[in-house]
Amino acid sequence: MTMKPEIVELNDFGVVGVKFTNTLKNNKLPKAWKSFSARVGEIGDLTQPPSFCGLSLNMHANGAADFSDETPYEAMIAARVRSSGKIPQGMTRHIVRGGRYARFEHKGAPSSLRLTYNYIYGVWLLSSGLQLDERDDFELYDERFLGPDNPDSSMFIYIPVK
Repeated sequence: MTMKPEIVELNDFGVVGVKFTNTLKNNKLPKAWKSFSARVGEIGDLTQPPSFCGLSLNMHANGAADFSDETPYEAMIAARVRSSGKIPQGMTRHIVRGGRYARFEHKGAPSSLRLTYNYIYGVWLLSSGLQLDERDDFELYDERFLGPDNPDSSMFIYIPVK
């Protein structure tokens, strides 16, 4: 697998969604996405066209070297909003800090995302000359995402770098 990211500069942006603790071994993401999707209509002032994020919040504060399938991390499933938006009960607002990101495009179903992440952290990062920054990394799902079982789906993975 060869994937060369685009290095991009992002401005801060707001999201509204649900936070929870996750591990790769006991992955709660599919259930969280399903639950969140049923409630997304409750969120006010979504970006147009709508886009959604799966975030790993400040995952790199202690570096990626000690991360394993059992390492707990704070995750968030959210929708991008233009302003403060309506925050439904049980959800929270979060600001994704802008800055320099390596943006990778993942094509195919989310079930193969693990392979992409293994490449990013196991191959690309080690040879890139860049270092992880202590900001959120996230997946961005927009109109190119055609559904979880569609092999033609596309999404972006943003990795904070310095």
